[in-house]
Amino acid sequence: MIDYELKNGLNIHLHKNYIDRIEYIKGLEPTEQIMSAYNRLGCDLIINANFFSMAQDKWYGYPSGQLWDEGKLLSNYGLSKYGYGFNGKDLPVFDKENSLKNKDFVGFYPLLIKDGKINIDTNESGFSANSTQKRGRTCVGSYKDTFVIRCVSDSIWTKRYSVPEMAQIMINNGCVNAGNLDGGGSTQWVFSINGKIISKYISGRPVDGFICVWLKKEQPKEVNTIIHTVQKGEYLSLVAKKYNATYLKIAQDNGIKSPYTIYVGQKLKIYK
Repeated sequence: MIDYELKNGLNIHLHKNYIDRIEYIKGLEPTEQIMSAYNRLGCDLIINANFFSMAQDKWYGYPSGQLWDEGKLLSNYGLSKYGYGFNGKDLPVFDKENSLKNKDFVGFYPLLIKDGKINIDTNESGFSANSTQKRGRTCVGSYKDTFVIRCVSDSIWTKRYSVPEMAQIMINNGCVNAGNLDGGGSTQWVFSINGKIISKYISGRPVDGFICVWLKKEQPKEVNTIIHTVQKGEYLSLVAKKYNATYLKIAQDNGIKSPYTIYVGQKLKIYK
């Protein structure tokens, strides 16, 4: 089972057991539409990556965003020194300036969460901890054995978020580390299971690169059930952390709908 929610965009938790391969893939030059890349690459999930530009960036005068591709440094500019390293079969690795020599490395713009605490590492207008600018967002994060993707479109018909709001959303998703990628008109995604598209937003502009996920065809089966009795002061994401699960998965398994309220004495099934 893939743990996902489609309310107001895409919110997906990918446990390492479900991932066959996850990589950064550079688009066709000069830029590529996401559906073209999705069809070309045959992946199950694709999102836009960071602010990298193959050409001279019209705002900064040089490629923006810290990025490594196939072991080669393409750009060393960005609001943050932190990002995720990608090595194919392995879960993405939270890293600083690609110190671990990952094959691919996608830098944040900016960092949102580090070591379980909100830590927005820039004062730049529109991206700082005090920013109120609401746009479409593409954010990634992680916690134990799980990679989290949260995308919100830039459509005027969608609820959009500021960078500080997205940091809190990623905290609520249980992330220990997380960062913001390119957003606004670049935010886009296609998510499919067994070849059937479950969710897509493809109205974004052509971009330079993508984070792509190929899922295992045979998903692991849950083999153990735990019954948890809700105690005073507990809320769903707190219960999820106790069992290295996600609040979305527990909510789905127990028929709990948004806003995901639980009650003292309630019995929750936790599948492990």
